[in-house]
This record gives sequence, structure tokens and C-alpha cells, in this order.
Amino acid sequence: MTNKKWYQSNWFIVLSLIFCLPLGLYLMWENRQWKTKQKVIITIICSSVFVTALNFFAVSSYDDFKANKEKEIAAKAEESSDEITLDDTDYQMEYESDALTDEPESDSSAELYEYESSDALSSTATREQKAALKSAETYSLIFHMSKAGIYDQLTSEFGDKFPADAAQYAVDNLDVDYNENALKSAENYAETFNMSSAEIYDQLISEYGEKFTAEQAQYAVDHLSE
Repeated sequence: MTNKKWYQSNWFIVLSLIFCLPLGLYLMWENRQWKTKQKVIITIICSSVFVTALNFFAVSSYDDFKANKEKEIAAKAEESSDEITLDDTDYQMEYESDALTDEPESDSSAELYEYESSDALSSTATREQKAALKSAETYSLIFHMSKAGIYDQLTSEFGDKFPADAAQYAVDNLDVDYNENALKSAENYAETFNMSSAEIYDQLISEYGEKFTAEQAQYAVDHLSE
């Protein structure tokens, strides 16, 4: 009987999933005693929790910025006796401008601002629709998700909890190449989990996996580097 190493124990894998997600996911997928369906479900749940936390901190940062800006406006108004107001769009544009100029951005962060859609700032879009589009851009850029995957995450009770109309607006107005998203997801499965092309294809189109279309999944496996 083969002795199992301590870091292959279930208790260590569970602790790693809680305190060090990348390590936990790696050890879980390397452990052959865990069923593939269990691994997929746990990966989706952990990713959803991580993305929700990421959005929470992003919103908190923006709210702090907006509060500080309101204080600055109030101070200027008292000095000049003129009423100065900014709407949410003005705050968002200035917030993003400051983020781009004050600190150097990584390539992936810079790409996020290139996703900006003209529809996102249109007067016909509601606040929730604009927020859903912003979240959708993040899911696509960071996690390379499919259209169906993004929609499900936006409307999920365990995700963003947007109403269906806001989520539909977001995926309809998201400027993204889903073939490339599928390819990046396939590359991640190939490099991290050493999966076969057939297994990657199944994971990409799975209802419990990435939910890409068959055409997008086929494009991905066809363009994987040797």
C-alpha cells in the first residue's frame, strides 16, 4: 500500500482551499481520490466566492473615492459660494482616470479600461445595467468566462444577484471575443491540470463547467500550442 504524503491528505487540501486557494485547487486536482465532478463543483464555488470578494473590495474602493471627492467639492463650494455637483458617471470617469495616472497598471488591468462600451454610459441604461456590464467585463478579462457563464454569475444567488434584464444588457453589450476566452481557459486547464484535449473540450462545454458553445470549445482545442 502506497503511503500518502501529508500534503495529499484531505484535511490539508481543505485548509489550502480556505487559506490559499491556488494551492488548494492544484492539490485537489492532483488528488486522484476526488471525483472530477466534485472537483469541478468546488472549483466553481471557490471561484465565485473569490470573484464576489474581488467585486466587494472594488466597490468599497470606489465608494471611498466618491466620499472623499464629495468632501472636496463641498469645501470648494464653500470657498466659491457656487454649487458644484457631479453625477455617478462623472465620479466613475474621474475615478478610472486617477487609477490610470496615479499608479502603473499591469497589462491585464489596462485592458479592462479598453473594454469600455459606449452603451455603458448611455442615458438609457439604468445604474444596475451599467454595474452589471462592469462586472461582466471583469469576469471576461480575469476569468475568461463564456457568455452563459457570465450571465449565470451575474444573476446567481451566490454571485452578483443582478436582475435578469441587467445581466442580459451586460452580456449583450460586452465587447469580447469568446473564442479567445475559450482558448485562454483551455490553456489554463492544459498547463495547470495536464488535461487531454478531449477532457478540456468536455470541460469547456459542460453545464457544470465553462458553458462555452461547441464551436468555441472546438476553436480552443484546435489552437492549443503543442
